[in-house]
Order: sequence, then C-alpha cells, then structure tokens
Amino acid sequence: MDHQAFAQILGNYGEFVGAIAVVITLAYLAVQVRHSKEATEASTRGAEAAQKLSLANNHLARVDLITRSLRDIAASGDLANLRKKVVNGEYETLTETEQSRIRSWYLGQIYILDSQHYQYELGLIDEDSWLEAVAVIRRQAESWKNLGIFPGRSAFGRAVESIVQGSSVNSEDSLRL
Repeated sequence: MDHQAFAQILGNYGEFVGAIAVVITLAYLAVQVRHSKEATEASTRGAEAAQKLSLANNHLARVDLITRSLRDIAASGDLANLRKKVVNGEYETLTETEQSRIRSWYLGQIYILDSQHYQYELGLIDEDSWLEAVAVIRRQAESWKNLGIFPGRSAFGRAVESIVQGSSVNSEDSLRL
C-alpha cells in the first residue's frame, strides 16, 4: 500500500468518525433543547401560579378590610331578628339604624362570597367549596333583592344571576366567567 492509498483510508475513517460525532452532537443538542423547554414551561407555570396567588391575596386583603368595617357596623343589635324581618319582606318596618346594620351585614356576606367566586375563577378553591358558597347565595339572594343590594363585581353578578335563575351549578359558562 502506498502513501496515497493510506492517506485515502485515513481520510475515509476521519469522515466516518466526523459523521458519527455530528450525529452524537445533534442528539445531545436535542436532549438539551427538550430539557430547556421543560424547564421554561415549569418556570412559566410557577410564575402563573404565583400571579394567581398574588391576585387572590390582594383581593382577600381588600375584602377583609371592607368586611371588618361592615361587621363592626352590623355587630350592635339583634342581627338574627333583623335578618328574619328582611327574609319575611319586613325591611321597611326597621329603623334607619337597623336598616344600616342589616345592610352592612349582608354587604359583608356579598363581599365574602364574591371573594370565594374570584378564587374559584382562578382555580384556587375546589368545586365543593364553591358549591357551599352557591348554597349560601341561593339562601341570601332574595334578601339581597329585598334590601335593594346586588353584587358589584360583574363576573360575580353574572354568576349570581345564573344561580338564582337555576342554571346548572357546574356550568363553566355560568360560574367561571
């Protein structure tokens, strides 16, 4: 074998080894890209969850401040009798102070239920917890009507309307607006 044939054989082996190295490098890069994609997706999910929790916490803080004030107003007096009169449609027979107290109590309830709806929309409370809130809404909706008060946040208001009209409680359209 002469020098030129030997060089040709070495060149062929070099090309073969180079081709194998390229394939190995491409496989390695594919694995790295997949791991990077998975890490990015996990990071994005974590950021979205943190954002939902932050929104819920801010909402809860506002609700807590409002409901504390409303409960303080409602605390004096016989709330059970006031509620009974409202349920029986006797709101007009209450004094101005009693009307203020009972309205404050019901507004506090609305804010709490609205907060639960907001958390349900964000996926932070489960279906069973929301169904408990739906039962309270069904019990109190007529009293809200008698008092002339209604939920302010539009998504909650639409959910309450669906609940009162008897729409399916599990309907995504009626509850997760």
